[in-house]
Amino acid sequence: MRTKDFNIRLEDLRSHALLLSEACDRFAGSHKFDEVKNIGVRLRILVGTGQGNGVLFSLAKETEDRFTVVALNQFGVLRISEIENGTGKMIQEVEKKALLTQMPGRLPIVLSPLTESSLYRQVDLQEWIEDGFLLDWDVPQANGSAIVKRFTPQVLINRYAGQEAAHADATHGTFGGPIESLTMQYVIRGETLIVPIVYEYLYQIGRTIAYVALDYAEKQKDA
Repeated sequence: MRTKDFNIRLEDLRSHALLLSEACDRFAGSHKFDEVKNIGVRLRILVGTGQGNGVLFSLAKETEDRFTVVALNQFGVLRISEIENGTGKMIQEVEKKALLTQMPGRLPIVLSPLTESSLYRQVDLQEWIEDGFLLDWDVPQANGSAIVKRFTPQVLINRYAGQEAAHADATHGTFGGPIESLTMQYVIRGETLIVPIVYEYLYQIGRTIAYVALDYAEKQKDA
C-alpha cells in the first residue's frame, strides 16, 4: 500500500506530465517561444535541476524503479559562419559538434519505449538528462575569450525553466549571438519552417518525459 503522501505526489506528477504533454502539442502546432518556456518549466518540476531531485525521479527512487530510453547516438558537425552586414563577406567560421538529427529523415533525439536501431543506444533516463550530449556551446570568459562546453539536456531544461527564460541571453552561443541562432530548416506540407535547434531538442525531451511520467503514474496508481 502506498502512503497518502505518496499518492498525493503521484497525482501531482500525473498533473504536470499532462500539462507537459499539452504544451508539447501546442508547440508542435505553433512553434512559439511561450510554449518552449512552458515545456521547460514542466520538465524542471518532473526531472529537477540535477541529482535526481525532480518529482519523477524522487518517486521512482522510493519504488525502486529506473527508466530506460534510447538516445540518438549519431553525431555530426555544424559549420557556423559569421557574415559581415552589408557586404556579405565571411568574417570567420567555426565547427560545433552536435547530435545529427536530419540524416536520414527527421530523427528524434530520445525515445521511449525502446526501438531497435543502430542509430540509438539504450541509456538510463536520469543519466542521459544529467550527462547526455546535445551540442557544443560557447561560454564567454572574463578576458573576452570563450571556452566550449557540453550542452546537456539538464542545461537545456534549466535554461528555459526560469521565468525570464533566457532566450535572448547572448552568453551561450557563437560569435556573441544566442544559442537560438543555430537553426534547423524543415519543409512541412510545402511550407518552410525554421526552428532553433534547442527548441526542437527541448520539445522532443518533453515528449519522452511526459510519456514516461504518465506511464509510471498509471502503473503505480493501483500498486
